[in-house]
Amino acid sequence: MRFHARAYAADATCRGPSTTIQHNTSRRSVADLPLSSFIGSDGLITFLSFLDDKLFSEESEVLELIKRLHVPNYEAARHHFEAAIANGVFEPRSAPSYYDQEEMHAVLNWVQEQQEQA
Repeated sequence: MRFHARAYAADATCRGPSTTIQHNTSRRSVADLPLSSFIGSDGLITFLSFLDDKLFSEESEVLELIKRLHVPNYEAARHHFEAAIANGVFEPRSAPSYYDQEEMHAVLNWVQEQQEQA
């Protein structure tokens, strides 16, 4: 899949709830692109072109995408952090969503236990 950030932002219809980009007056979402679009050399160039074109509307969106792409277990655990904390699975030692691998493993183990009990 090859595309340029400007062409994607101007032509694609995006409805995903995750990372959003800003292009002209319409809000678009990177969420409709598979994460694999940002992996490897070509993916990095795509990501950098999005940054260079200032298509991300907030810095936090860039940080979230980097975590999803490069932090092991983050993608699988990220939707479960709040529930895991509320259920005492782990006590955060850092800012929200900046959890270490031990904490992420605890979350994923808890999720698996919940699924087995269901």
